[in-house]
Amino acid sequence: MIPIILGKKTKVRPKDGGQREYRHCPQCDQDADFVEVDVDHTVRAFFKVELFTLEDTAFACSACGELMGLESTGPATKARPSSIGETLMGRMAKRRAARAERRTAREQERLRDSKEKAIDDEIEALRAKIEREKG
Repeated sequence: MIPIILGKKTKVRPKDGGQREYRHCPQCDQDADFVEVDVDHTVRAFFKVELFTLEDTAFACSACGELMGLESTGPATKARPSSIGETLMGRMAKRRAARAERRTAREQERLRDSKEKAIDDEIEALRAKIEREKG
């Protein structure tokens, strides 16, 4: 008996001109935009031989990324946020800003540490000079 190794790869891409709905996601329990996406499932044998591909359309939650049919979602529990700060792009911008703040804090800490080391080295040099002058 010859073993057959099967594998499945799924690709998800936003659909050009696809539908966009503001709904309630049952997975993450948040109101979010659901974007229509194309889903391709490819089944392969022995990692290289493509057996077949199944194409499907689904909706992706912008909050958690879960794929589901629009009928699986409920109506939004509150009105769509008007500010960009509540959307996915706004959250991504906040994360980038937080990363930049952490990077700046680390750089300031390194600078402070290097200044302290320079001061400590200077103090040691002065102590050594005083010891040489005494003895």
